[in-house]
Amino acid sequence: MTAATPVMARSISDRLVRTKVDRRRARIDVVMRSLAFVAAIACVVPLAAVIFYVVINGLAGLSLDLLTKPPRALGIGGGAASAILGSLQMVALATIVAVPVGTLAAVYVNEFVNEDGVWKYKTDHAYNTYNVQYDGGWSKQTRGVLPGPNAKVPPDRPPSFVFEYYPKVFDLPIHYKNPVTGR
Repeated sequence: MTAATPVMARSISDRLVRTKVDRRRARIDVVMRSLAFVAAIACVVPLAAVIFYVVINGLAGLSLDLLTKPPRALGIGGGAASAILGSLQMVALATIVAVPVGTLAAVYVNEFVNEDGVWKYKTDHAYNTYNVQYDGGWSKQTRGVLPGPNAKVPPDRPPSFVFEYYPKVFDLPIHYKNPVTGR
């Protein structure tokens, strides 16, 4: 090839040829999809049989009284109103407990600041302890350091600490004092 000869791009047919890794990945993909399909059928068939049995045998007992009347003594007849009401109460109680705890946990790990009446992140901690490269997949994943900062979106300062990859356990370093123990 001389300096005046242009470099030709690969033809479409050359680009459509799969590499050895691509062919192996495609074979494994077909096998795994087939196994997933068989497993789904193995779960759906018995489930459909149970639902069909319940619908056929329970259709006669379905009425408005089932939803609105309380159960009778000895469990014969009556309805499920108290069970439905109890379920709704449990959902409401769980929501009352979980929403503030989840919200405060997010505020506990990340820091916010009010600038001119607008709340903004002061620090945003992301603890990525597992990363898999596309080439090779997780089975050929090498252990080592985390991928590091993104060149397109560089961090504004270096990380405050370094943590290790999975399967190592990483305890989040909460920097506020414990409200109970004070430590």
